[in-house]
Amino acid sequence: MGLTNYWNEQHQKYEKTNWITKPSLFIQSVFSYFPPSACVLELAAGQGADTKFMIKNGCNVVAVDISQYALDIAKSRIGEQNIHKVEFIALDIAEKLPFEDEKFDVVYSHLGLHYFSDKKTIEILKEIKRVLKVQGSLIMLVNTNQDIELGKMKMKKIEDNYYETETGLKKKYFSTDEIKILVEPFFEVVLLDNQGETYKDRAVGNANLIRLIGRKK
Repeated sequence: MGLTNYWNEQHQKYEKTNWITKPSLFIQSVFSYFPPSACVLELAAGQGADTKFMIKNGCNVVAVDISQYALDIAKSRIGEQNIHKVEFIALDIAEKLPFEDEKFDVVYSHLGLHYFSDKKTIEILKEIKRVLKVQGSLIMLVNTNQDIELGKMKMKKIEDNYYETETGLKKKYFSTDEIKILVEPFFEVVLLDNQGETYKDRAVGNANLIRLIGRKK
């Protein structure tokens, strides 16, 4: 199954949950780090709950996701009064970002940057740095290597803390030390901890996802 089809199917399942329309716990915990009226690139925007939160709080957002299905749902939820504040683009963030240099104040990602090898993650971080303005910020939440699913799912190890699931999905489970090593060539670390939560993970006992805020060097 291709990645696009996989995520289309996942979003069909997410539509039935009670958390999918809520702004994430993460965006609520880190929004104070956004500058006023920020121009934001949101990577892996999904069905747009955080997009809507950012727009309502004064941001202009370019929301991207590999799933057009998810973006169509997000667009329907934004409302006509706010639609001029957001642009939706279907793209694979593993590819070069189609934006000019120094365009965004913030690049934001809620659980969208832990699907890649270390080599590819570094390439993505370089692209994120390129499209951020001087002193712009990367704000992201990613999987932790303390995730309880590591002990429950059958997965094939590809490299350290990087696995392929039975469905063919590749996932990285970071430690805070790994994140620091990867981002420090590009970003000054402002916040790095394992205090991140999601509604979905909280329900199964995961409460230690990794939060990272980095300022462009």
